Amino acid sequence: MISNVRSTPASDREFERGLLAYVRLEYGGLSLDGITLRRTREGGLTLSWPARRDRRGEDHPIVRPLSDASRR
Repeated sequence: MISNVRSTPASDREFERGLLAYVRLEYGGLSLDGITLRRTREGGLTLSWPARRDRRGEDHPIVRPLSDASRR
């Protein structure tokens, strides 16, 4: 169960680029931090998950939904 959802608004500059807020939440015994809420070019809302970048510049998610149903 998801609990203790907290958000921090993005700066004005980040907001102009579609970043709305940083999100932190608890899921079971885990604390998930670094999730971002973004507005897409089409006007929808989406979550971006924390990732690490490798030497080639490719992002690898640290946490991510495993299915489209989980993502929704």
